[in-house]
Amino acid sequence: MRDCFFDPVSTSAALPEAVRLAREIYSLHEAGADYSTELKQLGRTVGQIVSLQQVRGAFGSIAPETFARKSLVNWRELPTGATEEEMLEMLQLVCVAKGSEFQLEYWVQCLRVNTGDERLSDLIFWPDAYFGRPIAQELTAAEILDVALGRTGGHRAL
Repeated sequence: MRDCFFDPVSTSAALPEAVRLAREIYSLHEAGADYSTELKQLGRTVGQIVSLQQVRGAFGSIAPETFARKSLVNWRELPTGATEEEMLEMLQLVCVAKGSEFQLEYWVQCLRVNTGDERLSDLIFWPDAYFGRPIAQELTAAEILDVALGRTGGHRAL
């Protein structure tokens, strides 16, 4: 799998500073202290605005390192052009939860963009909701990819 899909921020020069600031922000948030200066610094470090609402939503849900990594990604411009092999590899890893907290979320979003299936998360995690009825068996990563790419309606699984 190409780096742009595997871990797009691992080589970012801004990652260590973003992680340091995220940890500091989490610590200050937990203490009830003001962290507006650190939040602005994080925004400058990652090259985009990081809001108080994002901190509130992330705190207690994801680790500071994950928050820093997510802040470095432009979620509106995810990489396209994933090969079928790359998409299958991402799906296989997601299906067995093998990857970091950041990678798993990133892969699902990259798969959504590359397959064009806006409900891909439902297909992976809640297939009954995706199909609108219970399915007979758990889908394999290859079957999920076939459905997401429109090659099958998932009738084998229904």
